[in-house]
Amino acid sequence: MNPHKRQAILNLPAPERYGYLLRKVADFEAIWLIRDPEGITMLTDDSGQAMLPVWPEQAFAALLLTGE
Repeated sequence: MNPHKRQAILNLPAPERYGYLLRKVADFEAIWLIRDPEGITMLTDDSGQAMLPVWPEQAFAALLLTGE
């Protein structure tokens, strides 16, 4: 993915990023998850609530792995 396009999407307000996710999932009928030998990667919010992070494209999932 073009770095400028990726950054433009990341700069969108949360509701618009969510809309982007939904459109991509509907178009490609796929989501990206991160899995390690222990299983699917989960995140937690400030209150300790578990969340399953999903991404519309591999380029966005890779950002978590590189710490960007």
